[in-house]
Amino acid sequence: MRTLLFMLFALSGTATLVAQDVKPITTDAFLNEPFGFEETITKLTLFSGLKFKVTREPVANIHNPEVVDTVYHLKKGKNTIDVYKGNGKMFVYQAFLKSKKLNMANGIHPGITREVFYSSLKGAKDLGTNVHKIHNSEKTATATVNFKRDRVKSILLEYSVD
Repeated sequence: MRTLLFMLFALSGTATLVAQDVKPITTDAFLNEPFGFEETITKLTLFSGLKFKVTREPVANIHNPEVVDTVYHLKKGKNTIDVYKGNGKMFVYQAFLKSKKLNMANGIHPGITREVFYSSLKGAKDLGTNVHKIHNSEKTATATVNFKRDRVKSILLEYSVD
């Protein structure tokens, strides 16, 4: 019993250390590059360590209907990431994350504590709600963070495609 209490105490101290060691980033930096690197299917697979099932969907370019762009759907368990490829550029335009393995910029991922999440983002305030939405300054990106028992349960990223 004493060993169990010591382990719990040590783990709670580790969570606080992690929160204090993280240099907060702005919500713009987080939402504009959520994984901390330019998103390509190869990099997302490599850095996450997950083997996604990838499907392709051709879509008409909204600016030029004669051009066909591609949406790649990456799926692993309850995690989905949709990557838009058009005009030689790739970017995530929607992602639903539930896995602790999918580390995002600044160590943000499902499973981290509420305290660590808020200490990772500059200026983010804990309102004590179970759902927290953050936007970038242009209002083109939104993250909806769901909490359960003071831990991040899931993160939904949504981007305007233009």
